[in-house]
Amino acid sequence: MDATSAVVTRLRLVVSFAGQDRLCLPGNNHLPGGE
Repeated sequence: MDATSAVVTRLRLVVSFAGQDRLCLPGNNHLPGGE
C-alpha cells in the first residue's frame, strides 16, 4: 500500500469516528453532515 492509500484510509477512519461521536452527542443531529 502506497502512502496515498494509507492517508486516505486514515482520513476515512477519522471521519467515521467523528461521525459516530457526533451522533452520540445529544442536540447535534441538526448539524450539517450529522446524518
